[in-house]
Amino acid sequence: MREPTHLGLAEVPGRVAWIYAAAAGAWIVLSDLAVALAFGSHTAELWSNIAKGLLFVAVSAGLIYLLLRRGLRREVAVRSDLEAAQERLTSAVAHMPFTFAIYDADRRFRYLNTRGLLEANKPLDAVLGRRDEEVFPLEMVNAYLPVLNRALETRRAQTEVLDITLPSGHAHLAYTFTPLLNADGTVREVLAVTNDMTVVVRNERRVRRLNRTLGAISAANSVLIRATDEAGLLQEFCTELAAHTGHGLAWVGMVEPDGKLRVAARAGRAVGFLEGLPLPCCGWPVTCGLASTAIQIGQPVICRDFQVEEAFAACRERAQSAGLRSAVVLPLCAAEKAFGELSLYSAEPDRFDDDEVKLLTELAEDLAFGLVALRQRAELAQAVARLRESEERLNVLKLVIDQSPSVAYVARAEPGWPAEFVSENVARFGYRPAEFTSGQLQFASIAHPEDLPRIAAESDTAVAAGRVEFTRDYRIFNAHRQVCWVRDQCVVVRNAAGQATHFRGLITDVTEQRRAEELLATTLSRYHRLMEQAGDGIALVDAAGRFVEVNPAACRLYGRPLVELLALNLADTYAPEERALLPARLQTARDGETFRTERQITRPDGTIVDVEVNWGPVEGTLVQGILRDITEHKRAAESLILFRTLVDRSSDGIEVIDPETGRFLDVNEASCLASGYTREELLALSVPDVEVECVDRASWPRVAEAIRKTGAQVVEGRHRRKDGSTFPVEVSVKLIHLNRDYFVALVRDITDRRRAEEQLRLQSAALEAAANAIVITDAQGTILWVNPAFTKSTGYALAEAVGQNPRLLKSGQHPREFYEGMWKTILAGRVWHGEMRNRRKDGTLYAEELTIAPVRDHAGRVTHFIAIKQDISERKTLEQQFLRAQRLEGIGLLAGGIAHDLNNVLAPILMGADLLKLMARDEATASQLDGIVQSAKRGADIVKQVLTFARGIEGERVVLHPKHIIKEMVRLARETFPRNIALSADIPNDLWPVVGDTTQLHQVLLNLSVNARDALAEGGELTYSAANVEVDDALAQVNPGAKPGPHILLRVKDSGCGIPSEVLDRMFEPFFTTKEQGKGTGLGLSTAIGIVRSHGGFITVSSQVGRGTTFEVYLPASPEAAGQLAAAAPEPLPRGHGELVLVVDDEAGILQVTRRMLEAHGYRVLTADDGTTALTEMSRHASEVALVITDVMMPFMDGVQLIRALRKLSPGLKVIASSGALGLPGQKDRTDEVLGLGVKHILHKPYSVETLLRTVHEELHAAPTAAGGI
Repeated sequence: MREPTHLGLAEVPGRVAWIYAAAAGAWIVLSDLAVALAFGSHTAELWSNIAKGLLFVAVSAGLIYLLLRRGLRREVAVRSDLEAAQERLTSAVAHMPFTFAIYDADRRFRYLNTRGLLEANKPLDAVLGRRDEEVFPLEMVNAYLPVLNRALETRRAQTEVLDITLPSGHAHLAYTFTPLLNADGTVREVLAVTNDMTVVVRNERRVRRLNRTLGAISAANSVLIRATDEAGLLQEFCTELAAHTGHGLAWVGMVEPDGKLRVAARAGRAVGFLEGLPLPCCGWPVTCGLASTAIQIGQPVICRDFQVEEAFAACRERAQSAGLRSAVVLPLCAAEKAFGELSLYSAEPDRFDDDEVKLLTELAEDLAFGLVALRQRAELAQAVARLRESEERLNVLKLVIDQSPSVAYVARAEPGWPAEFVSENVARFGYRPAEFTSGQLQFASIAHPEDLPRIAAESDTAVAAGRVEFTRDYRIFNAHRQVCWVRDQCVVVRNAAGQATHFRGLITDVTEQRRAEELLATTLSRYHRLMEQAGDGIALVDAAGRFVEVNPAACRLYGRPLVELLALNLADTYAPEERALLPARLQTARDGETFRTERQITRPDGTIVDVEVNWGPVEGTLVQGILRDITEHKRAAESLILFRTLVDRSSDGIEVIDPETGRFLDVNEASCLASGYTREELLALSVPDVEVECVDRASWPRVAEAIRKTGAQVVEGRHRRKDGSTFPVEVSVKLIHLNRDYFVALVRDITDRRRAEEQLRLQSAALEAAANAIVITDAQGTILWVNPAFTKSTGYALAEAVGQNPRLLKSGQHPREFYEGMWKTILAGRVWHGEMRNRRKDGTLYAEELTIAPVRDHAGRVTHFIAIKQDISERKTLEQQFLRAQRLEGIGLLAGGIAHDLNNVLAPILMGADLLKLMARDEATASQLDGIVQSAKRGADIVKQVLTFARGIEGERVVLHPKHIIKEMVRLARETFPRNIALSADIPNDLWPVVGDTTQLHQVLLNLSVNARDALAEGGELTYSAANVEVDDALAQVNPGAKPGPHILLRVKDSGCGIPSEVLDRMFEPFFTTKEQGKGTGLGLSTAIGIVRSHGGFITVSSQVGRGTTFEVYLPASPEAAGQLAAAAPEPLPRGHGELVLVVDDEAGILQVTRRMLEAHGYRVLTADDGTTALTEMSRHASEVALVITDVMMPFMDGVQLIRALRKLSPGLKVIASSGALGLPGQKDRTDEVLGLGVKHILHKPYSVETLLRTVHEELHAAPTAAGGI
């Protein structure tokens, strides 16, 4: 025990005891003398009374001294602990990692810890008594002063995180002000805690920014994937970027050819920032602006704060008016050259850190790549269109030339005029173009030798004169060596230096013209006949445009008779908008130029005819026009162009296949792109070359025959690309009959479809196999699909649930506002998460945790809802059980502490009463003392019962009569149960004994009785009965753990409300209860059945609702033990023979009573109130002490340490341990340590005189054993 350290306090117990003894002793003597004088008492009786009174005063004074001394020791210990705690608290507060201060009501410092002094840069003496503004920067004080004032006004703690700009930088500080109040409610002091949250806040903001940026990148990449035009791409890109990142402005600029920057797209609330903003680019200084700098250096440019950075001071005022503080500009580059930029502006300073700039740089690279790809696709489409148009013109020109009477040529301006090109219609002279282009023939070799010098001279003259074109007639030989007159209309082609390099022209056979001069009449007649019979229309007009002559074919083309047509002007047949072109055309023809035009003739009946007009001069001022109807030709050409365009622009591959060989005859661009072959490479292959699964060369005839029979087939296969990879395709083949048979195949790449089907199959399987219930509804809440887990959870099958509303599960346990809030959330397009109690198909309730997410279409409308539900009924039950278990654990700890104190209190009472009973001189006193003993034992039994409840400790199993337990329970029920419950008992005297623990069996009857009492809330009958029974095999088999044989039956029957059948199956489960919240733990029946089963018995229950319940407890009986209980006779208490016993205990009462008991039975006794005192006594009487009885739980040196020390001093010394706390809840179980030191006997407080004496006798007379370890 710790001694009082203060001298004044140490003297108090003695002084109080002496004062009490003196006063009380004087009172006893004086009062007894007064009584003797008044009533004349005998002297012997007088001195006997005075002696008794003084003895009582002495004992009382001793008790007062001991109680005060013990209380003072505790007071000193508490004061010492408080002082140490105060020191630890002061040290902890002083070295807190955050600022801690104490203000008085006037906001003057009473305390400031080390962290605060460092921030204030002042010593503590310079802070105490001063106000905030005298210690900390004014900016900081002005920021947190409203929070402090609010705490003073409301007299309640206030906490707020403030964003403060200090001279040292930007900071986020968390302030907490807690006012401490006087008894009258006024503020005495204010506790202030300041914690720097700058890093935490910045990290949180940074993570949120990066998440928004990643979301923006995802959305922007989606825009890139589906983009078809540049303007739409850029605008949607900016819109998505501004929406997802929350930046004030996002815009894209493109560099124009003149070096200026054009705003291509913009989005955000601050788009007005760009209005009137000069946007220089190339050739400007790099410091002139963000965009120009980024484009010229090809790197991102960041402005941390427009209001601070001088480099961008020109934009400061504009940025401030737009609410913008920081910006980042990222160049858009292709081939290492910037062609544009992406700019983001934010309302926050220093908004763009390195991580976000890195992500945005990747986004800018993706945008640049997408723009380049989009432009390349556009350029490719334009090139293809131009090529197609050129091919069309070339084909038409070739057709015209081939059908023209003039032979076109290109020859080099060299001797012999070698040809580079000759049109096909040179065949009219019997030659082939290849004969000229191969060098086999030259123009000089077919010219007539007599004309050759003239031809050469005219050519040289024209070249020398710088003429562009000239015409000459000369003779040539045809392939049959016949002479032909030709007219050569030649054009001189020169190089950049003006030198003639080529001659290009038309050679027209004019042999007939020459002959016409000789045979004019014949020719004229033939001409008219040709005019009449010509398939092409021929018309001659004069200089004014009037028709002079037209042939019938021309009349048919114009849709007018000859007379009407000759009365018209050529301009009358032109549309008004085309008439302005006619004079120039006529003049050109009159000038001797032959040319071709196309036009449309509108007939009087409204029909339109497309014609090709070959203009040429005729004699004089006449102009001839040869008109050819090309309506059908143009229609066919347009149809062919349209068909080819449709085929090439198809996203599916289109292939024309030869049925005989399987070779590709034609393919579109989609087929080439899908296979990786060029068109020429693909046309050199056949179907077996590219198809992997369905066909090979050997099976192609059989496949082709099958297609011919059915006319069309649709199959799936795999095609092989040029690089060897394969991909799945769906091929639709159709037989086409034209001039011959063709197969036309539509080939579709189904890779995405296969992948989608596989993903859909996996997702479907995952949904079907999901452990959580999943429900899909439409926008109105109608159930469209549920998975098997839903059926398992609710009992509703898929067919029963589809078409229903989820309200079929409604339990009625949630208010209307609960459901309204849920629907409001999900209809707004947000995800709802919460817990709900619903009702299954069978009517039972269950708890579930669910998440409801909306599903949107491409327009953003909510079309469906998906609910994911998890049954949490078991979790809720476990949570309740856990809370109850925690409560019981706390009760157990409390019970352990109470048991320890009660055992120490009961020990001297029980032993003192036993001792006094032995010394009693009359039967009445002995009876009263026996009552005290029984009460003390009853108290000890109550302690055991509390411990059984608190920890379930195993009690002592002995042979006992159950009738005593039942009678005790009946007595307790009569005293404590309501008077409206009629109690009765039928307990035979010949009940068999049982082997068990009295306290635990009493607990079983108590739990069953309490349940019966609760069932008789309105009153009724409660009956206890017992009987001897034989349990047969049949009864044992239906009760697990039961064994046939003799049992006693304890029956507890009530006439209460009864138990429903659905509860009967679960009533023995731990924590299961049907009582209201706070009125039951659910452990009563589970504890009862656990105790009964541990005794080898079982419990049966029968009940009828409204009629009552009967519990029957079967316990194995021991009929043979009945004789032992009856024959047992008490033995006399053993006595000592002067052995010296050392008793060690920190409880003075136990020491005194134990000493008197042992001394009264022949032992000599030494006492010690702690371990150190015991060692002192042992060192003095080591040779005499025969036995040590020591308490285990003592201050300073406990019993275990004392036993170890005693073993060192005297290894053979006999030791008995005693304790009231071994193995109790909240106490360290040191039983194994004690037994390990060789101690054979442990006395559990409270113990009786008999237990003590018999244990001491047994220990002293036991054979010596080796001591345990130290």
